Order: sequence, then structure tokens, then C-alpha cells
Amino acid sequence: MAPCFGSFTGLALWLTPSSPTTSSDLGSLISTLSSKHGTPRFDPHVTLLSGIPSHSSADLPALLASLRTALDHWREQQKQQQPHSAPLRLKFTALGSKASERNYFQYLFAAVSSSNDALLALRAATREALLPADARSQKDDYFPHLSLMYGEDDERKSAGGIMAGLQSEGGEVRLGEGEREGTTTCEVAGHEGIEVKEVQLWRCEGPPEEWECLGSEQL
Repeated sequence: MAPCFGSFTGLALWLTPSSPTTSSDLGSLISTLSSKHGTPRFDPHVTLLSGIPSHSSADLPALLASLRTALDHWREQQKQQQPHSAPLRLKFTALGSKASERNYFQYLFAAVSSSNDALLALRAATREALLPADARSQKDDYFPHLSLMYGEDDERKSAGGIMAGLQSEGGEVRLGEGEREGTTTCEVAGHEGIEVKEVQLWRCEGPPEEWECLGSEQL
């Protein structure tokens, strides 16, 4: 879905923190940045899939059933590979921005590790179940991340300046080295990542304040 003046059109799947504390802490940071810089507010989430065609309310049960089937397939796959797997854990790896690309919805974000096999398998299962054939045939350029701000640079703010402030002494972001050589970690509002226990279906039409959660399915 391409942004147009900060608007989306269509449906999306979100992965949200299962911990109320994590959700509250990340949500508070997003709200603080929004209030300070006059940008939209939104709930903390990692988008699993976007570009799902809009459906009428009457089609919603069938859509959720398709999602449920995809998750059943994913769970069976995970049982074979990791019989005792825990809830899906997503790790932050860096603080980043695509402000230079004028990517409104990736103005400021915490990147999520893309080497997470369970996450990529979940992405593949939901793409197969919910996207039309022409979309599935396109190369998947998935970039998992948790947005902290939507927006664009202007005379009052710059992504680079905001990032520097977040990483300064006493700021909300801490960067470090990962356990494996060449990897990094990122702690945001005291959290190195999120745990996820469900997939939420959101109608993302119009500005972020008007987006609506239509339902959810457990992982």
C-alpha cells in the first residue's frame, strides 16, 4: 500500500505486544513523540502483511477464516521444526529512518530482526492465504519493523535530530552488540523486542486515527 498524504487503503495484519507493560511503554513513547512533533498517534505494532484488498463487512467472517487456516498451517510447520517453541519473539536490531526516501510510514522505526524463521514462515503463510495471485507473484520485499513515528522532515523537525535525541544519555533508545559477531541489539523504552501471541486484522483506510481493528486470531 503506497502512502498518499499519510493515508492507507486496504487491510493489514498486525503483530502487537502481548505484554501490557511492553505495549504501554512503547505506546507512551509513540504518544510522546506524536505530541512533541505534531504527528499521528497509533498503537505499537509490527506489520505482518499489508495490501490485503478491502472487503465488505459481510466478507469479514470468511476473511478471518482464511487467516485462521493460514495460522493452523503455520503452527503445524512450527511444531515439526520447534516442538516446544515459545510465543513468537521479535527482536529489535537498530533505530532507523527512511525520511530521505520520503517514506511517511517508515519515518522513524525500530528495525526487527529479519533472520527470524518463524516470522518469515508466518509472513509466507498469510501471503499465500490472503493476497491475490498477482500480488503473491511479486518479489517479497518484507522489512519487519516497529514504527515509532509517521511523518516527514520539515523546518521544525528532522529524523536525524530526533534519533540523536533518543540515543543521547538518558534517552529512550540503547544500542548494543548482539551475541553473534556482526549483529546488533536495540533497546527501546526498556524493551529489546516484543512477544506476540495473536495476529490482528486492521482496516487501514484514511488517516491513522481512523484505522480500526476488525478482529484477531491466536497464534
